[in-house]
Amino acid sequence: MTQTPETIFFAEQHLSVNTEVIDLINAPVVSLDPLGALPNLRVLRLGDTNRHAMSGGMLLDLAALSPCTCLEVLELPEQNIRSAEALKLLPTLQSVDLSFTRVFDLAPFEGLDHLRSLKLRHTPVESVAPLADLPALVHLDIAHTAVSDIAPLGSLPALETLDLRATGVTDLAALVGVTSLREVTIQRLELESKAVEELRRARPDLAVIE
Repeated sequence: MTQTPETIFFAEQHLSVNTEVIDLINAPVVSLDPLGALPNLRVLRLGDTNRHAMSGGMLLDLAALSPCTCLEVLELPEQNIRSAEALKLLPTLQSVDLSFTRVFDLAPFEGLDHLRSLKLRHTPVESVAPLADLPALVHLDIAHTAVSDIAPLGSLPALETLDLRATGVTDLAALVGVTSLREVTIQRLELESKAVEELRRARPDLAVIE
């Protein structure tokens, strides 16, 4: 009779199959595959690990996390990740950080109704349309992306903070009706002063960071 392993080997460490939190810095990660054997994993944070800018940085496939259906926090900045497709199978996600990755298609985020925080700065993202119907999204960072149209964000009922710095956004009108919004960062935008003035006039309660 074959026994189920009690541990996995990940980032040169032996981890219990009951592990709920993985928070590593400078760890030698070359694959996420072993994590598929952790059904209780809730938090995965990898910092300064396998950066795609470094020679030899391995491509990380998020599909390996598909069995981790309890995952709530996924922070993998500066990793060699090209697709977020597998995230559509993780409905419990509440916080995701894919900054400085190669992810560009946000379609997998549609339907993630518990997602509260999303960081996508310095990615090739061009469209935020797939985020339009996220009911719980509170914090969104799309700084240093190719996004130019933020009209889809006008329907977000819970959005409180939005970082637009160094994007292609030239029209802020969509933000007027986002009554939950408390802070927007617009540094390094090609905006006419009139657009900023109109936003301030319509939303005097909104902190506009220039």
